[in-house]
Amino acid sequence: MIEIGWDSPDENILTWVFVGKWTSKTFLTALRENKKLLQSADHSVIVTLDLRKAREPENLMGLVTKVLSYPAYNVQRVIVIGSVAKWRSLYALALYITGSSTICFEFVESPDDIQIAYS
Repeated sequence: MIEIGWDSPDENILTWVFVGKWTSKTFLTALRENKKLLQSADHSVIVTLDLRKAREPENLMGLVTKVLSYPAYNVQRVIVIGSVAKWRSLYALALYITGSSTICFEFVESPDDIQIAYS
């Protein structure tokens, strides 16, 4: 399951929470919702992906490469919350495959580490 929504009243943080097993279909549905929410904001937005409780689908690499080529719209950066070594390695491989990304990614172990990154 993937839950997506604003994490702040001023709509400057858009949060994705991945819980348990999720599929390509649920991911693409969330990506469409992400696009709608981003287009409704007239300012830059930070997107957080909380993957600490996720069980990834088999075609994860294909989905990650899709995200790297996704238009950034008004995304300031994407913060991935979860196993930093795992997600940074996957990101590096996907970046190698796609050649570039329109979005800036950052990796942290927990939501508490986000405050450290922006203090």
